[in-house]
Amino acid sequence: MSHEVQTVRSFDHPGAGRKRAKSTPKGRQIDPQAADEIAKATGAKVIPVEPEGWDDMRRSLELGEIVPVGPNPPPTLCDAIQTVKVSPITFGILKARGAHGLAVSEEETVAAVRWAWQEHGLIVEPGAAVSMAALLAGKAEIVPETVALVSGGNIDPALHARLVA
Repeated sequence: MSHEVQTVRSFDHPGAGRKRAKSTPKGRQIDPQAADEIAKATGAKVIPVEPEGWDDMRRSLELGEIVPVGPNPPPTLCDAIQTVKVSPITFGILKARGAHGLAVSEEETVAAVRWAWQEHGLIVEPGAAVSMAALLAGKAEIVPETVALVSGGNIDPALHARLVA
């Protein structure tokens, strides 16, 4: 599967000035208000992607109210994006935009980490690879305007070597 990959360090859009993704207290997540401004200015559709069993945003958006992760969630390599309950701010923004979420399996996530390394030489931590996993698994449509936010390369070198082998 061949995909064009561009490394984007900041985002420029007309009328809104220069916007940069910021880290939130939880870790490697984009600032929800900055993402909303970018989406409004560009007409982009925002699709949050989470690991299966930790997909509280997907489930919350489906139900129209915040619901926590279920009891006994499975282990996940995506420790950077494990949340027990979504932020009310992020949920409110995504709900207002009519967003829907997606969930990816551990196998799909590992395949995305491997693809990033083998095809593009990128070291990507599992939590940062979930957007690519959704695209590579065919769970999200790839159109010319598609952007997958991949932010984070904080992965143990030995774990990365095992995942990409």
